[in-house]
Amino acid sequence: MEVLKEQASQPESPPSIKAFYGFLAIESQNQDEFERWFAKTDESSQQYAEYWAAIGAHLVNQAKFDPAVRVLCEALVRDPTDTGSLRRLNQSLRALGREDDAERCLDQYTA
Repeated sequence: MEVLKEQASQPESPPSIKAFYGFLAIESQNQDEFERWFAKTDESSQQYAEYWAAIGAHLVNQAKFDPAVRVLCEALVRDPTDTGSLRRLNQSLRALGREDDAERCLDQYTA
């Protein structure tokens, strides 16, 4: 993570690297690093699924399921193979009591 941190912090680094770093920070459960990343991230990273997946994971961790649904859908639009975001989307929908939507979501992505 440290090697990627150094690269992601460079202004000339591609936004894809910066987006992936945020995803790595939240997946490694480094909340402080995620928050530092989020504060420094600009709009150029928003085109990448990893950006949205990172924010979605953070929102699920904070039990903010309603905004997590929208953000995780953004991740899945960009990368329909992202099973982590799919799992978190299913979890969020279930937490909101939207069982039918959760089932349809799984059906859509597992078909």
